[in-house]
Amino acid sequence: MREYLGDALEYAFILDVDLELLKKRTINRRVCPKCEKIYNIEGAYAPKQPGLCDECGEELVQRKDDTEEALEKRWSIYFSQTRPAILGMEEYGVKVVECENNNGEAVEEILRYLFPDGVTV
Repeated sequence: MREYLGDALEYAFILDVDLELLKKRTINRRVCPKCEKIYNIEGAYAPKQPGLCDECGEELVQRKDDTEEALEKRWSIYFSQTRPAILGMEEYGVKVVECENNNGEAVEEILRYLFPDGVTV
């Protein structure tokens, strides 16, 4: 398995997200079929005019996989297959780090692992 993962893979990050928050974000996501800009119909990423793309004026659509049913299926597959596979990487020397990511907090935690001496921007 290590030969498949390669020596460069030191960390695997698991972003723990609340299912209800994930549902809200996913179900409210809309995309412009013309320019592909992504919106969320609630909050900071809402289009200026409801249902229309700010960039090109095209009517926004909901992706077929952005339904509650599709999300629940993906969530089930994640917990039954993907998560156990990621956790199993520890056996091969990969450090698995679980990060709380309900409001984007994981970015700072991940940066602390990747750049322990800090990041200068």
